[in-house]
Amino acid sequence: MYENYSVLFVDDEINILNTLRRSFMDEYFTSYFANSGKEALEILKEHEIHLIISDMKMPEMSGLELFRIVEIQYPFIVKVILSGYTQLSQILVTINQVDIFKFMTKPWESNDMEIVVKKSLDYYILQEESREQKKVLEKKNQSYQNILKRIDDIVIEAKKKSAILGNCGKAILSFGRNFNINERMRFHSLFLIEEDIYTMIADAVIKDTKECGLSEITEAIAEVNKNILAKINIEPTIQDNKKYKINPDMFKATLSILLLVFQNEIIKNNLLIQISNSDNLKISLISPNRSTTSSPDTSVIDVKISFVKPIILEALKESELTFQIVQKNEGIFMTFTINPVV
Repeated sequence: MYENYSVLFVDDEINILNTLRRSFMDEYFTSYFANSGKEALEILKEHEIHLIISDMKMPEMSGLELFRIVEIQYPFIVKVILSGYTQLSQILVTINQVDIFKFMTKPWESNDMEIVVKKSLDYYILQEESREQKKVLEKKNQSYQNILKRIDDIVIEAKKKSAILGNCGKAILSFGRNFNINERMRFHSLFLIEEDIYTMIADAVIKDTKECGLSEITEAIAEVNKNILAKINIEPTIQDNKKYKINPDMFKATLSILLLVFQNEIIKNNLLIQISNSDNLKISLISPNRSTTSSPDTSVIDVKISFVKPIILEALKESELTFQIVQKNEGIFMTFTINPVV
């Protein structure tokens, strides 16, 4: 039971140390012996000690001085005082200043010392088990805290995603609320794609945000663009070593929504996708006005912008992407801006 434990006996009287050495030579625990406080401290540096039994009155360094040092440097060691009756006042001072488990008087009965040593080691083992159980409990508590935090994070994230979806739904449903019959007929095609737009956002909002490089972003653009065949222009000086924190599925969904809403204009005038990078990454979708004989139907484009802009802004509200869309005589300009991860 005590094979892995050790006891240090400290006394300036060699005869007492020899008596202790004979008494415990057959015990399972390891015994060390020191005839001064200084020698005891050297042994403590070299060996793991679990119990110290020290005489109180010793030259150069008393048992009290030794125990004060042990209390600070080796707080888990069990300490037992070995002292004569005449040193009672010093014993009381020691008990009040350091944590003493027991004290024994000189001389002692033959088996008293063995009982004290084993009880002291039992106490150390009990305290050791208590510390181990405390560590286990602390780890469990930390695990529980991590689980609860993760649950909170998931709930908060779910609430954010639910809010995005709800706000996008409101933005979709609010479109055309004040239209008259003629206007409803004129923009019937937009009402027909509302469900598709909501489905795209619903499928994307449940996906996670992650760090993406420029290559992943251009791949997302290419995937959306494969049926449009837009011209993609990437500035030759663009740096591709930055990372951007986005939900790539939501980015693809918003791109798809824009191409769906403005598909007539894009088919008629084509689409230029321009990617540039200074402090931020800018992705510009430009559908130029190629008509030379007449101005574009700005009223239709304005209505389409008023329809799609609040939906896109709500969809990107919790992301690192910002979005702008304007209509000029030269065409439609749609820009995504993404801040790099610092």
